Amino acid sequence: MINSLRVLWAGVRMQWRLALLSPVDFILASVLQPIFYTLLFLLLFKATGRLDSLALFGIIAPALIGMWSTALNVSGEIISVERSYGSLEILLIAPRHGLELSLFGRIVTVNLISLIAIVEAVMVAYFGFGIVVEIKQPLAFVALNLLAALSISSIALIMASTFVLSRSVRLFQNLLSFPFYLLGGLAVPVGALPQWLQPFSRITPLSWASEGLQQTLTDVPVSITYYLALALLTLVYGLIGRALLVRIQTRVRNEGSIGFSN
Repeated sequence: MINSLRVLWAGVRMQWRLALLSPVDFILASVLQPIFYTLLFLLLFKATGRLDSLALFGIIAPALIGMWSTALNVSGEIISVERSYGSLEILLIAPRHGLELSLFGRIVTVNLISLIAIVEAVMVAYFGFGIVVEIKQPLAFVALNLLAALSISSIALIMASTFVLSRSVRLFQNLLSFPFYLLGGLAVPVGALPQWLQPFSRITPLSWASEGLQQTLTDVPVSITYYLALALLTLVYGLIGRALLVRIQTRVRNEGSIGFSN
């Protein structure tokens, strides 16, 4: 247990230092992108006369978009950088728990930092549109943000595992952006999606996090369903990511090299 925590903490410290040394990707995904989407959403809602009814959506959705983009970027960049340095193979033959804990620690570090996006969205709403955001349920707000970050990090662990066997990391990153914004109810509310598509949105943490966080800004008590759904998705995706990494490590140990899929 203590050794596992040490490995996890080592991943956290490493990614924190890398973020400070190379902040460009982090700034684009976690700082500038949420500001852009908040302005876009709120301007669109204002132009259509729906600012009052959709303001909360226009504030929460961009913050989650920033978090998802950060997860995509860091999961891909970790693999790309390690591959370019020639250290990917060394990571893959490391003790199994060491690899997954290190990767998860690095991913979750950047995702937790990206929570600053919600602050940016609130500031844009206030200074740009005069919208005062009051967090009516602060404990629920903090808890759901943390659960969202952990759940998205678990999915990023799956993506990092997939990127190991792919040469086209950038292609997968692009493919996993806007479809998930739509499926997760970030481009439009889940209720506006076609009826047949709505059940699929529930397998993403984005839809649960978006709806739950919006409720924390109202007087409506947040249902325990949101907490349970995010916790369950974190567990499920974490186990899938771990299983993929174990499979990849076994393959590398048996074959002595990494095979790539196109």
